Amino acid sequence: EQYLFNRGYFNASVDVKADHLPKQKVKTLYSVKAGAPYSFRQYHYDNNASALDSIIHVSMKQSDIKQGKPFNSDLLNAERSRLVNIARNQGYYAINRDHFSYLVDSAVGHRQVDVNLQLKPYTRMVTNEVKYEEHQVYTINKVYFLLDVQTSSFSRAENRFMLSDYDTLQIAENNYMVYRNEPFLSPKTLLQQCFIEPGSLYRVDDVSRTYTNFNQIECLKYVNIRFLDVSAQEPSLDVYIVLSPNPYHVFSIDVEGTNTAG
Repeated sequence: EQYLFNRGYFNASVDVKADHLPKQKVKTLYSVKAGAPYSFRQYHYDNNASALDSIIHVSMKQSDIKQGKPFNSDLLNAERSRLVNIARNQGYYAINRDHFSYLVDSAVGHRQVDVNLQLKPYTRMVTNEVKYEEHQVYTINKVYFLLDVQTSSFSRAENRFMLSDYDTLQIAENNYMVYRNEPFLSPKTLLQQCFIEPGSLYRVDDVSRTYTNFNQIECLKYVNIRFLDVSAQEPSLDVYIVLSPNPYHVFSIDVEGTNTAG
């Protein structure tokens, strides 16, 4: 019944009959009365005039939820993911699927439903008290390339990497290479392969492209990108790109190329 309900058959019923056969076997018969499915009538969002509200409102024109289309909960879940991706490409680092919910009204008649999209505020704990805030746009503060830095160097208690045992070299404005002994990638290579730039908005597509670039370098065994919230006056993030070498390809390389979007 839940499967049918999720696909718009709100009045469906399922009867189950079990017949016991010899040798402890059971024959189960399902009688399904699906009825007629419901379809979408309206899909709307209450715009509260914030910057994120405007982005969501404009993006709804590209939604797959259309008038007359059969109701399907998979469409609603896909819409959540689509909206999160759009927001994260506009700097909204902290937003996730749980911030979006729906009110579905099936009492409008003619086997139709109205769907109202709702955006929940960002919540955080401040001295054991829940604070409700508007979603914030994050910018990139600094980028650290961690070359063969042990994952155990990250302190969960202090929520930061403990890097006092490593050398740190500034390779560009607000870009730093952290290493021990001889770095196995050159500063030029690191900067060319990274789409995440200090001073720019957080964009999830930039993160994906950076993963793709570094994963194509054969001497790398492991790539992980971690963001730490270092907000003070403005919401901002420090980026730690953890690069672990393949033990069979430990040597310094210089990859030719340019960092171009598209």
